[in-house]
Amino acid sequence: MNILFITEMFPEKDSYSGVFIKETALAAAKFHRVAVIHCSGDLKQNEKFTFAFSVEDNLQILRFKYKQICFVSFFARRVKGTVMAFEELVSHGFKPDIINACVYKTGVAANIIKNKYGIPYVLREGNSGYMRKTLNRFEVKRARVAMKNADFILPVSAAQEKAIRSYGIKGRFEVVRNVVPDYFFHASELKNLSGTKKFLCVADMHPKKNIPNLINACNILRMRRTDFAVDIVGEGKKMEDYKKLVSQKSLENTVHFLGKKPKNEIAKMMQNADFFVLPSKYEPSGNVLVEALSCGLPVVATNVGGIPEVINESNGALAESGNSPELAEKMEWIMDNCNIYDREKISRDARKKYSYDAIGRQLAAIYEKVLKEREKR
Repeated sequence: MNILFITEMFPEKDSYSGVFIKETALAAAKFHRVAVIHCSGDLKQNEKFTFAFSVEDNLQILRFKYKQICFVSFFARRVKGTVMAFEELVSHGFKPDIINACVYKTGVAANIIKNKYGIPYVLREGNSGYMRKTLNRFEVKRARVAMKNADFILPVSAAQEKAIRSYGIKGRFEVVRNVVPDYFFHASELKNLSGTKKFLCVADMHPKKNIPNLINACNILRMRRTDFAVDIVGEGKKMEDYKKLVSQKSLENTVHFLGKKPKNEIAKMMQNADFFVLPSKYEPSGNVLVEALSCGLPVVATNVGGIPEVINESNGALAESGNSPELAEKMEWIMDNCNIYDREKISRDARKKYSYDAIGRQLAAIYEKVLKEREKR
């Protein structure tokens, strides 16, 4: 079976944007031939459209760029370019049986292709805008068009499905979690022997991750004990503000900002940590949490979005979002009760649900169902 992923986010060079989409495509590629169309705008480009083929990690990639002008909407141009890229891909010998559109914007193009060429599509949706209620009326209209004619809508969590339905969008839903790469696993031989309990946080330096909540929790906790440290991996515009807050509270020896790290290095950091912590204001799924679980880490996180669907008493503890005293309390509790967690079992359970093989099989079953229903029609 040939599967075509269409996306506006896909990793390039040092950019990790859309890495979760690539990982989902790789999961599908465990069982099918997979190609990817990646579309993006370029302010410096002279041509209206450019197309470039490559092969990356067993995926056939067609990147197309469209000429962009500041302050002008190019949604129609993106849609037109996506259809052109599809036709270009077919002319090079790859005709998809099913399209897997990623986020509603690409679903509009997938709907046009379905109507013109009869190729069904499913829509993968992980946009946090549904939960935050930030979609404007044009975006909502496009989402409704894209989802109305999708054979399946694939949200990353039940909470995401609920948020999509709150816009009056109807369809056939099935939750498909993000994939955890195989190099995220529990390494029992790697242990923290420093005597300091080590928390790891991986997050963008963006208000939605609410890093100040974590810093305030560390300040509260440090008043009671000093046998812990928090390493924060990530980058963003708020980095300097957060560093100043750490300095103001004299937490330089407790909270450490490590900047951006590649995912394989993050996996090693997780394997060497004792716990994982994430203080987000909202999360459609919390992909970094299932990566931490796959490394066997007990997790302290906030009770928002799709997080309660993956974090429970067997693998961590939840605090209310924005409640620094409660977050500090949960962090202290997990430090004092770490022996109740079976890290091998946490890792094993996570990998059964989120590995390339597990998600690949789930996607394969969905694709097969779509094609069988199409044959009957």
